[in-house]
Amino acid sequence: MNWFLNEHILIKVFVGLVFISTLLVVVVKHYNRMAFVESEQIQKEKDALQADWSRMQIENSTLLMHGRIEKLAREQLDMVYPDKEITVLVK
Repeated sequence: MNWFLNEHILIKVFVGLVFISTLLVVVVKHYNRMAFVESEQIQKEKDALQADWSRMQIENSTLLMHGRIEKLAREQLDMVYPDKEITVLVK
């Protein structure tokens, strides 16, 4: 009869361990899904920042174009090219 009680105790222990491992699998899957969602959000944010960076680089190159700088110099600073008669070359 003693071996019969030991078998029941072992079965209960194994059933308990299986139940605990099942719960741990569910918890780990949940955390894995949360990490995946966070990773996707970070990837979207990275893509948005990359797009902003590209637009800013294009804007920067546009603002630094030679013709635009000349136009701003003429309009805002009233700068003009000197006449050829006024130009003096120093050697």
